Amino acid sequence: MNFKKLLTTTLLTSAILGSGSIASAASLDSKGEVLPLANNSQTHSIFTTNGKAHINKSVVYVGGKLAGHGANDDYKKSAVFTLANSTGTVYKGWQESQKAYGVPHLQYELVDAATNRPVSTQTYYGDVRQNDGRYWLELRFNNVVTTKNYYLVVTNLGKYPVDFAGNVYN
Repeated sequence: MNFKKLLTTTLLTSAILGSGSIASAASLDSKGEVLPLANNSQTHSIFTTNGKAHINKSVVYVGGKLAGHGANDDYKKSAVFTLANSTGTVYKGWQESQKAYGVPHLQYELVDAATNRPVSTQTYYGDVRQNDGRYWLELRFNNVVTTKNYYLVVTNLGKYPVDFAGNVYN
């Protein structure tokens, strides 16, 4: 990344997030996104489409440890949230197996809170490490209607325990 682009991104991010300091803007990853933080409803993600910046706000955090598939605690359910706009619904986070040579296989299910029926389901097989600064797991959900209430259910489909965390953005 050249210096001019870095400076422009840093200043734009600082202005948007209101941090006023280059140091706090530097905590953003190379895509200009704030990475998942526990229970931080003010976390934002910045996307660029056709040269225009769009800010998506984190609507819910979900994370923790999931036991192997079939155990009582092999899933986590997020708090209920409402999607305010139709800019897209995206989960961003990480997942790591707790067992050496174990590969995590998680299912991310967006559920309509009124009917308890799945609206959109994504699965991901593989490690996306928390401390790997190169990329984060990003899953896009379809068939999402604004102003409805939803929750996210994350289920371990593998046989080994998995640590995970992430935010749903809208």
